[in-house]
Amino acid sequence: MGLGHAARMLSAGMRLKSSFEIVYSTYDLAVDFIERHGFKVYRVPPVQYSVFSDGEVDTKTTILRGIGNIANFLLQVKKEIDHISREESDIVISDSRLSTLIAARLLEIKTLLVSNQLKVRIPVKKISRIKKVFRNISEAYLEKILSTGWSLANKILIPDLPPPYTISKYTIEQKYLHNQKVEFIGPLLIKWPEDYPTKEDIKKKLGFIDKKVLLLSLSGSLTERKSMLYKALEKLKECNRKDIVIVASRGEMRSRNVVKKGNILIFDWIEDKHLFLKASDLVITHGGHTSILESIVFGVPSVNIPPKTHTERYLNSLAAQELGVAILSSVDDLCWAINEILDSDDVKRRLAEIRLRVRLRGDKRLYEIVEEMLAK
Repeated sequence: MGLGHAARMLSAGMRLKSSFEIVYSTYDLAVDFIERHGFKVYRVPPVQYSVFSDGEVDTKTTILRGIGNIANFLLQVKKEIDHISREESDIVISDSRLSTLIAARLLEIKTLLVSNQLKVRIPVKKISRIKKVFRNISEAYLEKILSTGWSLANKILIPDLPPPYTISKYTIEQKYLHNQKVEFIGPLLIKWPEDYPTKEDIKKKLGFIDKKVLLLSLSGSLTERKSMLYKALEKLKECNRKDIVIVASRGEMRSRNVVKKGNILIFDWIEDKHLFLKASDLVITHGGHTSILESIVFGVPSVNIPPKTHTERYLNSLAAQELGVAILSSVDDLCWAINEILDSDDVKRRLAEIRLRVRLRGDKRLYEIVEEMLAK
């Protein structure tokens, strides 16, 4: 639905392609994103949630679209069976796609599940006692369904830091932490800090040497991204800091236009986002799991501004704040949050401490697991 899941699987594919033939199955924005890196992609019908124009999750419309989503889910299963059979696949890696697990299991193909959300929290914009009861009952049923579905995988890989540093701790049931099928493999990133020159060298090359760089890394659906980008840029104009330069992307993959407005650089698409991330002093994200982990790995403090109704992103952001590597903020408080981080070294020190203690690379571990499974 955004590009976080696609980026994780692209990381896996780039690591695995030296020894295996890699074929993808996905939908929407992710199709173009994966194809741009030279991989074969099958397109399947989308399963989506609805959002309001302000980026908040529209739970009511999502429920009303349920029949269409169920139909597409069943069609996904059928198409995945066709694709897996056509490719004569030896192993299937599913990033949070239940339809793929079902298809692979029906064909008796070995499967790996990659997911940081093994438990779904239903978003409710205005909570009441009745809504809370309904939500709890619904979440319990969802948990039973998903738990049964996830168990179809031969192994469950969580692309996150192990406890007590886990960003997805609120969307993983405790029972999974003691399951022999489950392993924390570390982040799945396309690029790593060691792939780039020093921060100072990049800043010099980009012409940012005397500035603090703020990167707006806002993903999600096109509607979400545009809404969040507009609101964030409007608020940033009020911050009145002459020592910063703001780098943002509209997420328009097919365009290369760049607009400069004062201290703001707006790209239609940033080809190498991680280059700017390495140069950044602060990253503003939507609270996506991959975005938060990228900021931790690159040692960049983050301010996360998720919609409250997008429960997974909100809980990721809460965990990051509790870990001391980020601030969970609303768009209205963005200037305060930016000043809090830029004018203090507390978050930077915490990031440095965690990076010294945890050095997991999910792409390397996933490669080892695939080799082990195919050798059996």
